[in-house]
Amino acid sequence: MVEVGAGYGEWVVRAFRALQRHHQHQLPFRAVAVEADPVHFNWMRLNFADNGLPPAESQLIHAAVTDKPGDLFLVVGSPEGHDAPNQWYGQAVSWADDVAGDGGDYGGFKAIRHANGWRSIRVPAITLADAINDLDRIDFLHLDIQGQELAALSSSIEQVGRTTRRVHVDTHSREIDQGLYDLLSHHGWECIRRYGWRSSHDTPHGTIQFQDGIQGWTNPRLG
Repeated sequence: MVEVGAGYGEWVVRAFRALQRHHQHQLPFRAVAVEADPVHFNWMRLNFADNGLPPAESQLIHAAVTDKPGDLFLVVGSPEGHDAPNQWYGQAVSWADDVAGDGGDYGGFKAIRHANGWRSIRVPAITLADAINDLDRIDFLHLDIQGQELAALSSSIEQVGRTTRRVHVDTHSREIDQGLYDLLSHHGWECIRRYGWRSSHDTPHGTIQFQDGIQGWTNPRLG
């Protein structure tokens, strides 16, 4: 399982514990989790250790995932200051590259303050293909990367198609939602669920008002 935009690794750890609970014998398992926020990344290390994920079968990557490698600004603070890391998981690639002043420290990284009042830090960036480069089979890929999901999948769609059986992705605009639907449909994926960004839908669990959109896809080439 690969979780990108993993926060503290909530879904990949749950998957591991579910395997432990429901199988008397130990199944082969490998976890790859990618997270850009350094505070959340350190919490993820603790979560993996606390829940017994074997280090030899786990790969934790501190990076943002987008369409090209390098480094970039990651937003970690709002002008209002309502962004404590235990309350906010909306850290995203910054749209601003100006520097207006010192933003203090954030998770051991020097933060800068932009003219619009937001704070950001510089973090490494990788492509989705970089994150899964040494995997020949992925049963489940979960993407929640605050607006970079279309760019990340577009740049790595061939490798994802060769390796990945199922994708669950959160979308963060109507344009991204439609772009992902067009991209994955064009490459032969089958959509098993689609709930639009900031819309209300009847679901098997009742009517839900969605903030982020949700799409689920299976890859018929891999069964």
